Amino acid sequence: MEKNPLDFCDITPADDKMSAEAQLQGPPGTPYATGVWTIDLTFPANYPFKAPDVKFRTEIKHPNVKTDTGEVCPEVFFPNWSPTMNVRLVLSNMREVLKNPVVETPLEAELAELFANDRSKFDKLVKDHVKSLGKKKK
Repeated sequence: MEKNPLDFCDITPADDKMSAEAQLQGPPGTPYATGVWTIDLTFPANYPFKAPDVKFRTEIKHPNVKTDTGEVCPEVFFPNWSPTMNVRLVLSNMREVLKNPVVETPLEAELAELFANDRSKFDKLVKDHVKSLGKKKK
């Protein structure tokens, strides 16, 4: 990743290389567009044979992320994990799921229902949340 960084994400590996912190920018054209989320990645001892544990440290309003814990649904963010997959793919998939939530398998059912049935209300909720995150940082 250092030689070919992602344009939407900065990643900082821990000294032990068993964890990393990513700063994921919200995708343009989405209600997440002006936000930046800190994501923690923890690599198991048998990585790459097992997917990394991924959690949003910054609170996010998203159908496929637990609001209170930041837990992501691995089946949604990186389905069919195999040793050929890597951090670049994980972060790219996370960005894609921010663009297109998978409402059929939500971790937050109310947000999934809102996304499916009242998109403008969902977008407003997310945009208001993103604005509130910016105010907390000041």
